[in-house]
Amino acid sequence: MQIFGLSKTAHNISGCFLMGLLIAMSPASREATAGTLIVTSGLSNNEVLAYDTTTKSFEGVLATIPGIRTITTNSTGDYFVGSGLGGSQAVYRVPSNGGSATIFASGGGLNNPFGLDFGPDGNLYVSSAQTNQILRYQGTTGAFMDVFASGGGLNGPELLTFGPDGDLYVPSILTSQILKYDGSTGAFLGVFASASFPHAVRFGPDGNMYVSTGNGIVKYDGTTGALIGVFASGGGLSNPFGFLFAPDQNLYVTSAGSSAILRFDASTGAFKDVFASGGNLTGPLDLIFETPEPTSLGLFFAGCSILLILLRSSGRSTAGATSAVTPTTGRA
Repeated sequence: MQIFGLSKTAHNISGCFLMGLLIAMSPASREATAGTLIVTSGLSNNEVLAYDTTTKSFEGVLATIPGIRTITTNSTGDYFVGSGLGGSQAVYRVPSNGGSATIFASGGGLNNPFGLDFGPDGNLYVSSAQTNQILRYQGTTGAFMDVFASGGGLNGPELLTFGPDGDLYVPSILTSQILKYDGSTGAFLGVFASASFPHAVRFGPDGNMYVSTGNGIVKYDGTTGALIGVFASGGGLSNPFGFLFAPDQNLYVTSAGSSAILRFDASTGAFKDVFASGGNLTGPLDLIFETPEPTSLGLFFAGCSILLILLRSSGRSTAGATSAVTPTTGRA
């Protein structure tokens, strides 16, 4: 039988893949719990490490980069790592599928890159901690573009981020402030919040702003900058730097002072467990969460399973409807 120019078998195969793609794009799929935590370990070994978030097992060393600092990623899936004091004063690119780390961006006066983020325009923004500037590099080639932001009292910028409003938020550690800059022009917009020696600023899934300080992870109103309170602390947390809200509903925090990664409940901030410690992990500074892409084979079988259930269900419904309207025959 031919269906729209395809054989029945080809049609069913196409249906399996289509159903699989719908599953992959569903909210439940995007919130998958499985993933890999990529961590910069910068106290002595200067390594990029990988951990399985389901088993908590150490997966290996992805790269060794002198003077390692912060890490980020972009749509290519590769990792971008800052190399600061004792290193190359550059941003390295580490292929996610294996391969050697190579210098991606440098120059423009970059000195101690302590914060990285790709902006809404696709370009790379880097906090140059020693020169108190935010530098911008072309997102594809790594070529230096300009000094994007400075001034406003910026002193010791570290792990910066773009907010939901598209503006740039930068922790100024030596003035204990979070400064806000226009995300398009770099113009200084003012002091958004005060925080004691802030290392990193991130926005949570609730739209509020979170900052790592010596007191733990502190929560602020994401619109006004008003202090809400300490969100996550305890569990041995010491000198937290990078942190992230992961798709598995956990908050992962680097505890540089205790050379560990701690895990907290992403909704309540309650301490859950020590995710990783010991081994290669020494003085972790930053981390990202990588969710594996579904494979074609996985999509095919997932789609076939759902399609089979739907076809069987449809078949039973049709059979029932036919039985209900077919008249009985017999002799009077």
